[in-house]
Amino acid sequence: MLGPSVARVDDSAVTLSAHRLRSLLAVLVLWRGQTLPAERIIDVLWQGSPSPGASNTLQGYVASLRRLLEPHRQARAASAVVIHEPGGYRLAVPSAHVDADRFESVVGTAHAFIQGLPDPMRPSFVGDSALAERLQADLSDSMRLWRGDAYGDLGDFTPASTERRRLEALRVDGRAASIVIDMALGRSTGAAAALEELVSAHPLREQLWGLWAVALVRNDRQAHALEVLQQLRTTLADELGIDPSPQIVKLQEDILRQDPSLIGTIPDTRTTAHPSSRTGEVKHVSSPALVPGPRLALPYEVPLVGRDRELALLKQGMQTAAEGHTRCFMLVGEGGVGKSRLTAELVRWVRQEELARIATVRSFDGDGAPPLWSLVTTFTELSRETGIDLPELARGGEAIDDEAAEAGRFALYEELAGFVRDVTCKSPLLLVVEDAHWSDPTTLRVLRHVVDRVMEQPLMVVVTCRTEGDTAAGADLASSIIRSGGTWLQLEGLEAEHVTELADHLALTAPSEEELTSIHERSGGNPLYVSELLKVAGLRDGQLPASLAGLVHRRLQTLTAETVLALNVAAVIGREFALNTVSRAMGDSGDLLHVLEPARLGGILREQAAGTWMFTHALVRDAVLDAMRPTERSSWHARIAASMDSVTHDARARSEVARHWRAAGAQYASQAWRSTAAAATRAHEVFAFVEEAELLAEALMSQRIDALSTDLERFLLLERRATACRLSSDWDEAATAVIEAIAVAERMQRPDLAAQAATSLPEGSVWHVQRYGTVSADLVHALQRCLALADPEDEALRCRLLLTIAGESFYISTPDELDALVDEALTIAESLQDPELHCLALQQAYSARWRPATVHWRVEAAATGVSLARAIGSLRFEATCGALHAIALLEAGRLDESLAVMGRTLDLAGRHGYTTVVVILELLRVPLKLLAGRDTEASASLSRVLDLQERITGSNLPAAVAGSQMLTFMWQGRAAEFVEAAKQLPPNQEAPIELIAVMALLRLGLEDAAHDLYSSMPTVEPDHTYMGMLVAATSAEVALQVGDRKLSDRMYRWLRPYSGGVASAGSTGVLGPVDAFIALAAAGSGRSDEACHHADAALEQCGSWGMSRGADWLTDLRSRYRF
Repeated sequence: MLGPSVARVDDSAVTLSAHRLRSLLAVLVLWRGQTLPAERIIDVLWQGSPSPGASNTLQGYVASLRRLLEPHRQARAASAVVIHEPGGYRLAVPSAHVDADRFESVVGTAHAFIQGLPDPMRPSFVGDSALAERLQADLSDSMRLWRGDAYGDLGDFTPASTERRRLEALRVDGRAASIVIDMALGRSTGAAAALEELVSAHPLREQLWGLWAVALVRNDRQAHALEVLQQLRTTLADELGIDPSPQIVKLQEDILRQDPSLIGTIPDTRTTAHPSSRTGEVKHVSSPALVPGPRLALPYEVPLVGRDRELALLKQGMQTAAEGHTRCFMLVGEGGVGKSRLTAELVRWVRQEELARIATVRSFDGDGAPPLWSLVTTFTELSRETGIDLPELARGGEAIDDEAAEAGRFALYEELAGFVRDVTCKSPLLLVVEDAHWSDPTTLRVLRHVVDRVMEQPLMVVVTCRTEGDTAAGADLASSIIRSGGTWLQLEGLEAEHVTELADHLALTAPSEEELTSIHERSGGNPLYVSELLKVAGLRDGQLPASLAGLVHRRLQTLTAETVLALNVAAVIGREFALNTVSRAMGDSGDLLHVLEPARLGGILREQAAGTWMFTHALVRDAVLDAMRPTERSSWHARIAASMDSVTHDARARSEVARHWRAAGAQYASQAWRSTAAAATRAHEVFAFVEEAELLAEALMSQRIDALSTDLERFLLLERRATACRLSSDWDEAATAVIEAIAVAERMQRPDLAAQAATSLPEGSVWHVQRYGTVSADLVHALQRCLALADPEDEALRCRLLLTIAGESFYISTPDELDALVDEALTIAESLQDPELHCLALQQAYSARWRPATVHWRVEAAATGVSLARAIGSLRFEATCGALHAIALLEAGRLDESLAVMGRTLDLAGRHGYTTVVVILELLRVPLKLLAGRDTEASASLSRVLDLQERITGSNLPAAVAGSQMLTFMWQGRAAEFVEAAKQLPPNQEAPIELIAVMALLRLGLEDAAHDLYSSMPTVEPDHTYMGMLVAATSAEVALQVGDRKLSDRMYRWLRPYSGGVASAGSTGVLGPVDAFIALAAAGSGRSDEACHHADAALEQCGSWGMSRGADWLTDLRSRYRF
């Protein structure tokens, strides 16, 4: 329950793919041991809006859950787990079998152990540490039980929210207990950073502040510890009006007196090693003397060892690329593992051999640069070197619709890929992308486009990325690299012999074997940390700092206060910084080069170019920041922002200013949201809609605490965020922004603005914009309020609001309710004699009434829309209405007409760049060509879709593409590929994936797997959406083969009115003639004559429609089931 609901039976995971099935398990666990009324369960599962058949569906879910949890239970035997009692259901599961209970038990045990320490605020341990180590291991295991929000499948259901908050509080207790035990065992290095994070999230937990101060003392940071306790005093006074406890006051006094009890007693780890160490912990140094030490080694001064295989692969790749064959590499590993060192060696070799031109794209953590900045900076330098013009970037405009956004973004990506192609035509190119985990999503998408488009050119792309730096855009880039035949290189820590080799180069005194072993164990073989430990090995009687941060802190202690201050300001600015930015922030016109020179000599900084410096490694900068007090960092962010604000004009610097204002604290909220909103505008101009949406979310957070901001300003920001989210395919967040915008407009008593926000939702789309089966009840209610408040004289607005409500409530309204909304809207549209509004209304009405029963009405509505579009000269409306017309004609069984309309519409959409229309119609052609046995043409259509996919938005597109690929594997008998594709389906789908998978498994001859899946899944009935026909047809086929006569009977009655049509899910998932599935349902329900009649009709239709493969499939089933 500590995340999405999962279950295991006999050590095997149970598949709970349906959201409501997971929610059922969660609600039963929440009330385990108690009988929960069925009505209450229904209220939770359907979120207060149950469907008419919810009671029967619940029984189906319960039966499925019983089958899954008790696979060995005899048929008709009473369940021992999900027990039915008068009034409801009860779950009988021991507490030891529930992760939340196990977690709570471990945390309780840890709490009891800590209370037995001499002073839990100053953790210290005497004696055998084995018990503490075991408890720490148990805590670590229990913390890994968390996979997300507790009872996450129950959403905002009040009892679940209450239990979630209680468990979250225990989770904090567990983290704190783990830190206390680590400190008691003498492992205090990482405790300070972990406690700072906990204190930030829970500022009123006094114990955490005290532990933080003690951890700082044990890391030789007494001054910071005193500042922390002073900050606690201020927080308690401001928030609660109280003073710290006597325990905290005593702690503060002891820090001032340097009381030895603060250091604690470290257990003897020579007899009881830490589980992660084979030789025990390296002895911790509590108070190193302030004596000069060796400088930190610059990354490129460290010899490259232990990477012979990886370097050889890179060199071979570069030689192949230089001959005209594109090669790509992904170097992945933790920070400091040597990714940049490896690429530096490659660059040195390429330059020495004069094999290629070299370009490096560098990204830095939190540097505030606008989207594409690092990439364009590198490409600008390439442009100067080669004389090849770089395309204009800022072309997004103020407000653009979805089609223009898609076309503009693709054009920009294509031109940047073309620029790279042109550069490679002049000479081979090595493009190194450093620290891709810090790159903005748009940069990663452009790089992905380059990898996909620039093939068979003298180009080599090397991307470095941290193991923990996974993002959606990064995953797409990695997939493209692998798909293009690229190489994934996972860099691990060095082996012991390589540590010895490094010691020969770096150690000032020869380390002992024991010391080398300790260094290897302590560092995990991380080359950066190994190198720095070797530099100080032997200087302090074998005592080594506990982390790389400890090494940096030692170096800082040898520097003057003036140098440390300048380093602090530089670290707040970023890993790379300009000297004049540091000078302006410090208000000092002195010789900054002289001040920073000791840091350069100590290996903390290096000079990049005239006036530009950088920290030698991101981890070094992190250590400098970590040594600063939070209030100190915030203060410098404000001073840096103010100093840059007065002199900065270029896009990058303006984005940095926004970042600094955001980090400066609540008192600068006004500057923060205004500068961040401006940065979002620049992101929009380069089609970086994901970054734009994120920046606007930051701006809204800052604006919320700006007492001087107005409701109108908030409304305008919310509108912008809704648009950015829509253009980045984040429909849920777009809806959330629209809901709040409507609420703000209502607060201003501005129904005109409320209606403006409501009608900013997508209009005229071919597909529904929200994911299948999902609905925002809050949005529907907000739209209904807009309708009630709208000007009764504005009939055009009323028409649009009615249709928007119909579209948004599609999955929760009855057909009669939807028809009432649509009929009123169309009556208004026709009466106003506004052809454009009428055309738009017909499109939205089509979507709102998209169900099998309305197919003939939709044929006429779409045809009327095409005529209106031609009359007003709207090519966009002609393309969208044409696509809808082709789809409806297909559903109605008028295949020849459908193909003719489809061909004309594809030609129109292709010529004018209406990519969404092209993709939807090509997806429709895929199953039609598969049914005809024209696999090569089907593959061509699917390839075209895959090529165009990244150019368009649409929350249903990934599932539709995945479904088309699975249909391809099914028809072509590729069982292994089908099973693998099924595992890769997009998550959180409400579509009947399991039922379709059962049908496909049966067709592929995997009967056992099909029966197992069918017995575990809930009952699925066809509904009144466009998915109803697909569900009914699939159910008819499955019912025949699993012998479910009742299901066959229901599907026969459901399908019979649609004889003569084509079975599909609207514009996807075409399965063949509806008559074929009526025949299967008839055969399965004992109607032999009807089965023969409809099968004959279906075979005649297959012949007429050219569906030869469909005819073979039906003929085979007739032979097997004798009808």
